[in-house]
Amino acid sequence: MAQVFSNLIGNAVRHGKVQLPIKVTLSGNGTTACFSMQNYGEPIPPNALISLFDPNRRFSKYSEGEQGASSGLGLGLFITAQIVEGHGGKIEVESRLEKDTIFRVNLPIR
Repeated sequence: MAQVFSNLIGNAVRHGKVQLPIKVTLSGNGTTACFSMQNYGEPIPPNALISLFDPNRRFSKYSEGEQGASSGLGLGLFITAQIVEGHGGKIEVESRLEKDTIFRVNLPIR
């Protein structure tokens, strides 16, 4: 789960507006634990949301021309989704124009 947190928070830092906060929340209701990460920046277009968790699929205005260690392989969100699913959970993303992007991870409490 540390990898899930690292990937989602790292993406928020990288793609969010520097002047605005990143909000990380952890809550539960007795049967489900919910981790959410919210940042403000350019929204993810609806056509990119469909395949956001697919392997080798990257959406970023920085994707083209990125080089070096920070450019990545495009596997971060795929790996994140696989870890969450491996724990019996679900990951969702919501990205709204002129608003925010929120990733939610829901995991069963066993």
